[in-house]
Amino acid sequence: MFDMVPFGRRRRRQLSEGEDPFDSLLSDFFSDAVDLADVGFKTDIREDQENYYIESELPGMKKEDINIEIQDDNLVISANREETDETEEENYLRREIRRGSFQRVFRLDNVQEEKIEAEYDNGLLKVTMPKAEPGREEKRVIDIK
Repeated sequence: MFDMVPFGRRRRRQLSEGEDPFDSLLSDFFSDAVDLADVGFKTDIREDQENYYIESELPGMKKEDINIEIQDDNLVISANREETDETEEENYLRREIRRGSFQRVFRLDNVQEEKIEAEYDNGLLKVTMPKAEPGREEKRVIDIK
């Protein structure tokens, strides 16, 4: 699920003269992961009559690395991972960096801020936000000219 284009239908780029096919393969294969890193972390938002729910994927994070704050009517979810690997290997072809900061901001409206609850289990952060006016539907019809 790195993007919406099926793997078989992706455009294949032509190799430049003298370009190593192995390097090209690695570059193409791992470009999806790099594209995904720009997004931050994946989040689902849903609601029922009483609550709004935010579910965010934060795999590999520890609960202590996640911070949830309310700032200026916004819910800010941030995560910071600082992990170092002290092993010294030589001649590795690829090494994953396991550190970084991620942040998402969500506008709060019709939420009882003092009753917001969160839990984190197996890489999934779940935030429950009770509505200030349960069942209130905000709907506005826009006339088309």
